Amino acid sequence: MAITAAEGALAGVVEFIAHGAASGELDLDGPHRAGTIFFTTVQGIVTLVNGGLASAQELDELVELAVEQFLRGARRTTAT
Repeated sequence: MAITAAEGALAGVVEFIAHGAASGELDLDGPHRAGTIFFTTVQGIVTLVNGGLASAQELDELVELAVEQFLRGARRTTAT
């Protein structure tokens, strides 16, 4: 089976997320599922920029916001 460009890009994201889950920093059901969601979020941002619905100048800010929101949602919390 051939690996597509998207699968190759997704592999790095999944590996990064798997490391966060293994270290206990992220609380996830599965790194591949979370990686897919994160990858498609960033891919959607790029599509908006390429389609002219967001400016190229907004790209870094939008990706940074997506990363922050993903980490906020996936970060392991301590019980109080």
